[in-house]
Amino acid sequence: AGVKAAADDGLVLHAVRADVTDERSVAALFERLAEDAPPLGLCVNNAGNNFSRRLVSVKERSDGPPLLSPHPLEDFERVVTSL
Repeated sequence: AGVKAAADDGLVLHAVRADVTDERSVAALFERLAEDAPPLGLCVNNAGNNFSRRLVSVKERSDGPPLLSPHPLEDFERVVTSL
């Protein structure tokens, strides 16, 4: 819907997917842009990665209170430092 609305306003949008955690993928992205795209007027960097996991895992025990396992900091850092 957004691409059509932009086209109706005379704008041309290009969405390009690349794996920002893979250097070759990023290099291929820039090669493709250099070959196929006109000079950039605006570039929106929407890079990031995502995975689904509970913030806190709960493991029930028969011999005591449940064990709580927090979301590892490394997982959070992997999401926000994907560049």
